[in-house]
Amino acid sequence: FFLETLKCVQTFDCFNILGHLDYIMRYGPYTDKSVDHQAYQDIIDEIFKTLISKGKGIEINLSGIRRFGQSLPGYDQLKRYYDLGGRIITIGTDSHDTEFVGMHVDKAIEMLTEIGFEDVTPFTQRKKD
Repeated sequence: FFLETLKCVQTFDCFNILGHLDYIMRYGPYTDKSVDHQAYQDIIDEIFKTLISKGKGIEINLSGIRRFGQSLPGYDQLKRYYDLGGRIITIGTDSHDTEFVGMHVDKAIEMLTEIGFEDVTPFTQRKKD
């Protein structure tokens, strides 16, 4: 999955943000949906480096907190992205229901601030505001 994601970010430019880096944790056809990120860290690092070099960012998806007790990607991967120079980040809740709109955004802001992010990047018509 991570290798295919890397190929996509290397090949395509018609996006601003990579969402669902941990898509496999949500929808993988496995009973145990946990991922050993360290086993794939070299590929994940290449994903991050490619995004950074292209001026693209990542999304922190908060639906994972509801489902798994952690954001997707989790703290360690968000920190790794930041340490590699990533500064473009957005927040998504995948609310799909009014009761989840904005849920856990305060936790996300707190975590991102702790990592070192100074802001969340908004976009209007695919241009950074």
